[in-house]
Amino acid sequence: MRQGGNVPVFPTAELQSFWTSWIQLRGSRALPHYRDLFEGLPPTLIPHMVVLENMADDNHLVRFVGTSVVSMWGTDNTNDILAAVVPAAFLDGFSYLIRITLAHPCGALSQINVESAQGISIHLNVIVLPVANDPGRPERTVIFTNPAPHKDDETLMISTVHSESREWLDIGFGTPETSQPALAMAIHP
Repeated sequence: MRQGGNVPVFPTAELQSFWTSWIQLRGSRALPHYRDLFEGLPPTLIPHMVVLENMADDNHLVRFVGTSVVSMWGTDNTNDILAAVVPAAFLDGFSYLIRITLAHPCGALSQINVESAQGISIHLNVIVLPVANDPGRPERTVIFTNPAPHKDDETLMISTVHSESREWLDIGFGTPETSQPALAMAIHP
């Protein structure tokens, strides 16, 4: 089982559990297949997961949205184009993050502050990891977020997203060079 150099330290037990499970699910392969996530992850993690399919021109098709994410955002964006559901200022930086994690391959841990139209501010920790797809099918990425504290009857209409930090995660192929622009720079050039 390959993992890479340093074992990352995650800010929550859920993020650590997702990382450990992703590593175990791939076994001796470079990446786990996206279906492995649904069949092998602890059931408590799946609600906090989003699966994206990489399309041409940095577009991403939302293939799966976990129930916790649906509850937090107040909508199920499965089969939507990501650009239609997230703020444009965030999309450029997030597309960059996905592009690097797929091309290198590697993972990323990002801390993001989300502000809603209702004035709610939420801090999210997000893991982005590549996953395998069937031969001839587009590349896929899995995003896992820690549970965000919010009231069950409160949905978050996103108004702004600010990236605080990003750390590359070595999945056995090293990490991008430190000369790569930070996610925050991609969001706020």
